[in-house]
This record gives sequence, C-alpha cells and structure tokens, in this order.
Amino acid sequence: MAGGVTVASYFLSSMATLNESLAAVARFLPYHYYQGGEALGGLDWIPLLGVLAASGALLVLAWWRFERRDIRVAGEGSWRLPSLRFRRRKATHEA
Repeated sequence: MAGGVTVASYFLSSMATLNESLAAVARFLPYHYYQGGEALGGLDWIPLLGVLAASGALLVLAWWRFERRDIRVAGEGSWRLPSLRFRRRKATHEA
C-alpha cells in the first residue's frame, strides 16, 4: 500500500508541473514536499511538521485499530499486547 501511494504521489506530482489543474491535488501528496538536495540550503519546517503530524495521526489510528483486532490463540483470547493505559496495580503487603 505504501509503495502504491509513493508511486502515485510521484506521478501526480510530476504531472502537476505539466497540468495546472493537478496542482491542487499534488499539494496533498507526500512527494510534493520532497526537498532533496535543496534541504542543505535551508530546511522548510512547515511542510515537514505537517507530514510528521499526519504520520503521527495515522500511527495512532493504526495502533487503535490493531488493539481492536479479534485474533485468538487456540481460541482462548489471551494473546494481547500491553496497551498504553495506566492500570492500578494492587499492592500486596506481606507481614
């Protein structure tokens, strides 16, 4: 899926230089913000932070959907990853 998005982003961004009607669509693609060697002269922080924010939002969405999966090991349902919720642990006091 990521490879398909990358290839489509490359082609649409390249076609946007030829066809002005695609320029509005290309602004929403990750390849549009690729700076290459131009970043050595000065990094453009606003697009970088936007792409990082979008990546973080998609990462949280993927984690949330992964936690909600219905996978069972031998039917008992005990195989789970630890979630990020903070749980209270009962303190055991031995006398």
